[in-house]
Amino acid sequence: MDNRKVNGACAVDSVGKILVTGGAGYIGSHVVKQLGQAGYDIVVYDNLSTGVAHAVIYGELVVGDLADTEKLDAWAEDLKVVLECFLAQLQCMEN
Repeated sequence: MDNRKVNGACAVDSVGKILVTGGAGYIGSHVVKQLGQAGYDIVVYDNLSTGVAHAVIYGELVVGDLADTEKLDAWAEDLKVVLECFLAQLQCMEN
């Protein structure tokens, strides 16, 4: 595999897509921006519960929930993903 460097780190080549779940949130959108500026092909899969669509300025945004496995399976059936980044926010509540 012909690897490229992103900020000194080894990264996957551009043969497939990079899937970023939670990529419409604050941290995820910054990761997507960095990947996009580096020339990677990105797909963001986010339910927009804490993120916003306009934060995804690179790649393709697919609105969906990871808990909806039927939609996820149907959507990802023909997708070749070479790297997946899970950046969903987890919230904790105290009583």
